[in-house]
Amino acid sequence: MKRALMLALTAFAVAAPAAHARTDDFAKPVLMVPGPEKPSCSQFDDMKKIFRAFSTTVKGQTVKLEGKLIVLGLTAGQAGCDRSIAAPSGASIETLGDELAAWITKNHGSESVDVVGYGQGGLIVRAALSRHPELKIEDAVTLGTPHAGSTLHRNPQGDGGTDWSVIGSRTDTEVPAESAVDMDAAHKTLYVRDQSHAQLLIDGYKVRNAWIDYAHDGGEFKRSTGAPRPVLRVAEDLVFGSDAATGRTCGYAATNPEECGVTPIILLPGFGASELVCGPADNPTDLWPGAITPSNGDRFVTMALNERGDGPETHNACTDSIRPTGNALGHIFGFKNIHFLSAGWIQEMGGKHGYVFGWDFRLGPDKTIARLDKYIDEVLARHAATKVAIVSHSYGGLLTRWYVDDADRAKKIARVANFGSPYWGAPKAWFAVAYGYETPLHEISDDIVANDNFRHWTRNLTGMYYLIPPQAWFDHVPGRASTWLEVNDWAMPDAKGAARAFGEAGGNQKLALEVAAKHAKHIDGFKTHNGAIDWRIFVGSGKPTMGHVRAFTSTGVDPQYSWVNGDGTVPLISQRQAYKTGSKQMGDQVKTYNFCGVGHMGEMEDRAIQNAVAPFVTTGADPIKDQQTLRDQPCDLDASEFKLEGEEDETSVKISEAFEAGAKASRVRARAAAATEMTLVEAEQAGLVDVIRGPRTLQFVTTTSKPLSVSLAGAGAVTVTPITGDGQEGKARVYDLGATPIAIDADGAKTASAAPSRPADTRAPKTTATIKRGKLRVKTKDASGVQVTLVQVGKARPKVYKRALRVGARAKVRVWSVDTAGNTERKRLVRR
Repeated sequence: MKRALMLALTAFAVAAPAAHARTDDFAKPVLMVPGPEKPSCSQFDDMKKIFRAFSTTVKGQTVKLEGKLIVLGLTAGQAGCDRSIAAPSGASIETLGDELAAWITKNHGSESVDVVGYGQGGLIVRAALSRHPELKIEDAVTLGTPHAGSTLHRNPQGDGGTDWSVIGSRTDTEVPAESAVDMDAAHKTLYVRDQSHAQLLIDGYKVRNAWIDYAHDGGEFKRSTGAPRPVLRVAEDLVFGSDAATGRTCGYAATNPEECGVTPIILLPGFGASELVCGPADNPTDLWPGAITPSNGDRFVTMALNERGDGPETHNACTDSIRPTGNALGHIFGFKNIHFLSAGWIQEMGGKHGYVFGWDFRLGPDKTIARLDKYIDEVLARHAATKVAIVSHSYGGLLTRWYVDDADRAKKIARVANFGSPYWGAPKAWFAVAYGYETPLHEISDDIVANDNFRHWTRNLTGMYYLIPPQAWFDHVPGRASTWLEVNDWAMPDAKGAARAFGEAGGNQKLALEVAAKHAKHIDGFKTHNGAIDWRIFVGSGKPTMGHVRAFTSTGVDPQYSWVNGDGTVPLISQRQAYKTGSKQMGDQVKTYNFCGVGHMGEMEDRAIQNAVAPFVTTGADPIKDQQTLRDQPCDLDASEFKLEGEEDETSVKISEAFEAGAKASRVRARAAAATEMTLVEAEQAGLVDVIRGPRTLQFVTTTSKPLSVSLAGAGAVTVTPITGDGQEGKARVYDLGATPIAIDADGAKTASAAPSRPADTRAPKTTATIKRGKLRVKTKDASGVQVTLVQVGKARPKVYKRALRVGARAKVRVWSVDTAGNTERKRLVRR
């Protein structure tokens, strides 16, 4: 399957429009950092007094800088400081940055802070963030800082995002104006006259008559003759992030007044659908999707997280600066849409109030909530709006759900249009940890990326752990289906058991448990705050989707799978948080709209679905439900699974959209060069099949309503199984293969062929076992071929039998076997 996790060899990005105005929390501590060249901290005395008296109005409310004001000395020789790092005199900028980062971490921990740097103090703040992006510095302002020539990151970001403002003066004789703003800051201010280097720190005269040149978000400098004096400019930067909007006016009032008072639309992409880069802003390294190339597989290791899953595994210039670009992925493989069309749809509906929020999908939603909240505030202020509309896909829906968990944040959301989100997880998440690829469904990139690199990345990949079915799956899915994972025929009874299985498969058990707890607290169950948020879900069905995994702990033994209804990636029950259509959903009840036959990564790219959903996104009107594109009921599965065993070569499998059943062998061979004939990879790219390549078997399942003709040759056999309804398997038939190709027609679950066939084996294996001299020896026979033999000693969990096994004299020993067709023998108690 072409899924979002293994996305691209090359891609071009869909940019997120900038939104520079914002309203912040006013109770954060403000750290004031003098440069090491300054002998005293007392130069900040005037700024502290002005800050204590400062107030302004935000959305009709009077606000003040209520946080603690701390002048932080760097070296032991600086006098008049509130606190001091006491670094050695003569230390480098980088060393002082490390010391500053350590002090902030020690004294403020997870608390967000704002920082004002004066002179070289601004470079030290820049160094701290460049080398320690885990810092929660929300706003950073530099005054008269010599940025020019620095090799530090040009816009380093802390955890949750950092909004940079740089201020200089054209009459500063110590630091040239061009140097003071030579940084990729979102907000730049140059005082035109009457401001020396020292006055930048002390001039807080209340009359707004200063002349400045200013620029926001990379735009050109503009002139203002009614700006605040420098110290008040710093205070406003800490509150608003820019001078363009204060919550009282619309940033578009002068240029696009029609953009004022609208409901902005924000797209939240899913797992693996946002760009990640590292390094300097003017020459960043493409980590995602750049890791998926033959020469860049080591970038998976670069992106690996630590054991806590909340920061880089190792620290260097790249890993300490990994960040989202704010862009979503557009095309992959040169033809496959990820968010190119859907981002265009957002722009088509919203114009200047259509936005894309790219985020670091490696981490849990909690690590992005603050940045998203800040971004929403910026967008609201820019448009003088009170609420936004969210369009979220896949993992982006989990981020949305956690965001609205807080009542104050929820007040900013008017409506949510959510597509294909794995609220109850997706069983395919097992395969990234257990086998080193995203799913057992083949990816082109599996051929060029070493599984070891990929497994290294996924071991602590927090975002992936949020895709594991949570406790809600076990609690709300009835019967055998509730245990989505079995290992050696031992069904995992709950999320705790699944976490243990992940740990034993090479994953991070502790991280899985922590994620499961957060999932239950912040994600499980829809939340609309008594209908204040108009939440609609758009769910896909009619595609075979992995719903149950039967894994075995033996190298070279293929796992077995069963299919359920869904969009090919996320089961239908997970998308809607309800086991049956029309049954009560977990949490608040939300309106559900079904679409059919569109795969997970194509559901937001489909034009018919876009047109049907647009009225809701733009105005809040009901989507267009015509029972064709959007329906009341999901579509049943109607597919065929082909499972090949033997020595057949994949290249001997060909697929076309023209029937060939009953054709003579010579005609089948004559079609080899036909333009309509495709390889399995080509058929998968065309959305006709999903291919599964295990160590011993090759499987594919049809995923289209179009009739297909499958041509096969080889030295083994192919088993064809119809799949209908919600995943029911019909009677399978077996075709023997040979050097001459055979053709099998597949029209959904209906198949036909002129080639001879026989019913698939339904008999269980027969296992004989003996215990002699304390050793267990086992032999198994089966017509289809033995997949695995299992041994259970006492009440211990079963193990794969590989060789003679020593057992206790009084232990009860049970054995049984599973064949390649999935037939399972009843457990046999070994008699002594």
